[in-house]
Amino acid sequence: MEYCISILKYAQQYVSKRDAKFVVVLLDNLNTFLDWDKQGNPWLLFASELGKQGIDYWYYDDLLYKQFKSNRGAVINKGLVHYTPQANDMVANFLSDKIIDGND
Repeated sequence: MEYCISILKYAQQYVSKRDAKFVVVLLDNLNTFLDWDKQGNPWLLFASELGKQGIDYWYYDDLLYKQFKSNRGAVINKGLVHYTPQANDMVANFLSDKIIDGND
């Protein structure tokens, strides 16, 4: 994880020199949805490390996980780890709201 955080810190510095905003988007997939059942929120440690380094991140929280638990086929394409069009729309709306509202 230390190496990943170092890369993201470098990317943040690179972007900030260009007068732009750097944000890490944390999104679940089939693997992390399954991790939720085993260990709870799989992003807590990573998000904590991002925060310690002053790296901004946006996290969709457990909303997709809850949707996954109630209707797996609405979130993950059958036999794959990737989102369905419905889940892609949910994420697109989340990101759009963050960008338009200027939320951190």
